[in-house]
Amino acid sequence: RQVSDRLLGAIAMVTPPRPFRPPLPWLLVLLVVELPAAIASSGEASEEGSPSSLARRRPKYTRVDGSIETVWQRPAGEPRGIVFIAHGCMHQATDIFTEVGHDGWRFEDCTRSNFQRCLGLPQEMRLRQEARSRGY
Repeated sequence: RQVSDRLLGAIAMVTPPRPFRPPLPWLLVLLVVELPAAIASSGEASEEGSPSSLARRRPKYTRVDGSIETVWQRPAGEPRGIVFIAHGCMHQATDIFTEVGHDGWRFEDCTRSNFQRCLGLPQEMRLRQEARSRGY
């Protein structure tokens, strides 16, 4: 499995320089999983700019088992795989998103989150955007 140099570059951007020794609660877990071509190409066909295509690419929010916040977002085009990000340091899943997107769309579920807003942390957002631009 290969992960692109640019994705690794984005990961390096959120990695503090050595000899930084963070306290135990500081944690950002990143897991990249490649999807087999048959699964990745099995999505529904739709025009790239169509309303249904845009709606499919909007962030989605839910709680698993009532308390575990989960947020996901599809890339443009067919997904190549999945990037899993688990942020420690007293942050939540919604912190890698902003409440208002670049096109003015409001992520209303931010108000349902534990913190009741999305912080849009810059490094985490950059990591998400870079992964999505690569098809993850």
